[in-house]
Amino acid sequence: MTVIEAIPPSPESNSAPDTFGYQVIKLSLAEAFPNILTGPTLSLANLDGRHYLSLTSDVYRFSPTIQSAADMSQVQGTDERISVENYEQTVCFYYNLMLNSDKKYDRATPKKDLREL
Repeated sequence: MTVIEAIPPSPESNSAPDTFGYQVIKLSLAEAFPNILTGPTLSLANLDGRHYLSLTSDVYRFSPTIQSAADMSQVQGTDERISVENYEQTVCFYYNLMLNSDKKYDRATPKKDLREL
């Protein structure tokens, strides 16, 4: 096998307790998905995130969805989809992420259900 082209690996994003980006993601996840645990993991994909490295050293490659083994077989494939409930939780996550990202914002009540927006 001959490597024709390679992209260098992205730097590791910080997940320390005092890191704003990771902690705001963790908080927003807990608000939208109250029954999950959050922890850093390895991402093998190096797609769009590399374009943001000139803006920040902490680029979090992340998708706030709950996927079963059957769902994983459809990722980047034919008929890729998530459930309506999963979609609603994902929208709530991004809503909460935007609120939590603005430290000057007088925090509104986090949303766990799309119908609350």
